[in-house]
Amino acid sequence: MSSYLTSFVRSARLVGIVGTGLLAGHNLAISYTVVPALAGSTITAEHLALTWAKILHRGDRIVVPAVLLSTAALLEAAYQAHVHDTPAATTFLGITAARQLVIAAATTLLTAPYTFIWVVPIMTRLSTVAKNIEEKREHGETPYVSEELVQTDVQTWGQHTGFRAVLFGTAFVLSLTAL
Repeated sequence: MSSYLTSFVRSARLVGIVGTGLLAGHNLAISYTVVPALAGSTITAEHLALTWAKILHRGDRIVVPAVLLSTAALLEAAYQAHVHDTPAATTFLGITAARQLVIAAATTLLTAPYTFIWVVPIMTRLSTVAKNIEEKREHGETPYVSEELVQTDVQTWGQHTGFRAVLFGTAFVLSLTAL
């Protein structure tokens, strides 16, 4: 095996661990610090929607590649663990490292359909509200924004982001303990 491929195989677990750890931390920070701070503030729904949009677009470019790269790295690490580990080698919770890594990869990948089914509709609504506010301001009009709708959507988005943090955190712990 070439040295490049050997180093990739050795680093696959590390890439999976770091990726899931970063995703868990990112989602945890948003759901348990940013969203409560925004929801508990006295800013108007108009400013809340615009601030939410800025927060969303700060990290949205890295999430999908990080999920895909982490999943691929964890699956590669699972394959290597399966090839090199003995059947009797068990780790956390009495399962093999290979199975732990497959479960970690599946858990990481599970966030994608969860996001598309439950989170994207909320993000679309809030993005539309923010876009409408910006367009009305450009035309010198006063935008109307429902306080209740924006507050509810931001809080719901935060709860879903918290659940995704749990999924990423589970994958992180499983991949970390499979070392």
